[in-house]
Amino acid sequence: RAQAQPDDPLYLFLEKGETLTESYTYAEMDSRARALAARLQQAGLAGERALLLFPSGIDYLAAFWGCLYAGVIAVPVYPPQMGKQWGRIQAIIADCQPRLCLTNRNILSSLEHQMPEALGSLDMQQLVLDDIAPEAASQWAAPDINGHSLAFLQYTSGSTGQPKGVRVTHGNLLANEAIIDHFMAPPSGPAIVVTWLPLFHDMGLIGTGLYPAYQGGCVYIMTPLAFIQSPLRWLSAISRYRANISGGPNFAYDLCVSKIPQDDLASLDLSAWRVAFNGAEPVRAATLAAFEQHVASAGFRSTAFMPCYGMAETTLMVTGEPATAIARQLHVDRLRLQQGQAVPAASATPETQALVSCGHTGPGLQLQIVDPDRQQALPDGQVGEVWVSGTSVCDGYWARPALSADTFRAPLSDAAASGWLRTGDLGFCLDGHLYLTARLKDLIIVRGRNHYPPDIEQTVEQAHPAFLAGGGAAFAHDQNGSEQLVIVQEIERGSLRQHPAETLFQAIRQALGEVHELQPHAIALIRRRTLPKTSSGKVQRSATRQAWLQGQLPIEAQWIQPAEATDAPGQTPPPQLTTEALASWVQNWMQAKLHLRPGDIDLQDPISAYGIDSMSMVEFEDEVSAFLGVNWPVRDFLLTEPSIQEVIERGWEVYQEAQG
Repeated sequence: RAQAQPDDPLYLFLEKGETLTESYTYAEMDSRARALAARLQQAGLAGERALLLFPSGIDYLAAFWGCLYAGVIAVPVYPPQMGKQWGRIQAIIADCQPRLCLTNRNILSSLEHQMPEALGSLDMQQLVLDDIAPEAASQWAAPDINGHSLAFLQYTSGSTGQPKGVRVTHGNLLANEAIIDHFMAPPSGPAIVVTWLPLFHDMGLIGTGLYPAYQGGCVYIMTPLAFIQSPLRWLSAISRYRANISGGPNFAYDLCVSKIPQDDLASLDLSAWRVAFNGAEPVRAATLAAFEQHVASAGFRSTAFMPCYGMAETTLMVTGEPATAIARQLHVDRLRLQQGQAVPAASATPETQALVSCGHTGPGLQLQIVDPDRQQALPDGQVGEVWVSGTSVCDGYWARPALSADTFRAPLSDAAASGWLRTGDLGFCLDGHLYLTARLKDLIIVRGRNHYPPDIEQTVEQAHPAFLAGGGAAFAHDQNGSEQLVIVQEIERGSLRQHPAETLFQAIRQALGEVHELQPHAIALIRRRTLPKTSSGKVQRSATRQAWLQGQLPIEAQWIQPAEATDAPGQTPPPQLTTEALASWVQNWMQAKLHLRPGDIDLQDPISAYGIDSMSMVEFEDEVSAFLGVNWPVRDFLLTEPSIQEVIERGWEVYQEAQG
């Protein structure tokens, strides 16, 4: 590409999602990759692992390309915020033992000031991308690699204690880019992509970072934070640059509907948006309908929707739908579906469930629905585990041969060949289309982020001495069209006589907020030795969920998030702002946004204890700044993990300083 179209733009960065501040042509990115690769080769790092520690932007892509050019195995991770991701990064380091950390000066400076202990634990060589001289490009030599050579390790967003690095080869990458191209390629001309997806994640990196280079197009990049702060920036960029490809998880479309007023859409033109992909979490029919209705006036067409399915273990994409087709939807009998049969209904009724097709398999892939116990293929309309094989399916996890054999080389009992990937997802096929129904792995997805129940259960049981070890279950519950977390936890006999129930609820809420940035929808405390388990003592999460829904658990005390959120506080301060008024505003904001009751909030608690995730943090910064009439970058202050009272006091100081 760099030879055929050297002066064409490839990567363009939008500062705050709005202003074009940095761009690279194909020739410029090729030269930058060669320069970095030459340094890596001179250091003798070919075949070694390199940790990529960058914010989501062009530096990330330059470092990744440099590793590919050098034959170095890239390990994408994300810089820690408030220390929350550092444990995961340390686990990844322990798993793959990288020889090098690639980063930039801003990240190094940030770690030095905010997390010096984390920087000290990076026991490996560090190379700053900013220090690479462009002249080094002339010293690059083509690496000795082929399609079977490892390109990078994609660590799945699974258990923090035991992260799994998917081994992605150069051949896997090329095969999956061909699949993406099959579904997304414009009928003529280049792909013009707009993305806010994090580049350390497979959908962002492979689907929006690498695909434009494969196809010969370009991509406009904004940070995930810029999108979360203002979803309008995403749609505005699609309109301004006439993008034909963009997308994200289901929650992104919901966020546009809830956050973008209809009047703000009047100046947009989304008619060029040909592929609006939707993946990484369950695709909901109600979301597609609401988004289409919300943005139809801006020229968005329903045929643009492309629900898709994939995972790190298949490099990325498995199924999709041609861009000219309307996403298929199906109403099935809810009871029969629970029994493993997909029985289509003529129309929607209270007894049916709406499902959205994830399309059909891409070229070079095969898909089977399998009885996971008997390992036998099932006919159309029967629910089973989704198994996949083909050219973009990876060969296993880094340094985990036994798990790799079980997961990536499963045999079908009625087929001669093994080599099927067990996805852990449940679904069925009908007329060549895949419909997903559940997850065999008990994975919990909240706002596009994956959470593993064992991690959550361990956090909960350690939150208070009254909680029994191994006596908890975490599972997802669909509440008003979104996935919510439910905790069931056994307690010691007599615990409620020694501790008020609210103390135990708050211990759980605080632990989940601090460790996982999660807010539970419900907490049920049950008698000891009553949690559903197998004969070998394994927690039965599905059975626990069913018992909770049917009211069959021996619940000692229960907390459920208020059904109706408090009205959000206004953003106009009183004529004479006082610390009391600011404190009241902060508490009202937390009640409204986090669905808390007044008694749930203790001003001396760390604000992070209430499950304020990155999206909520951005909303808080925008709204408290508007209330104070001052631009307060409160996220920087929140890195110090202050109490709510300290946030109020610091906000008052910022206001006073602005008043002179």
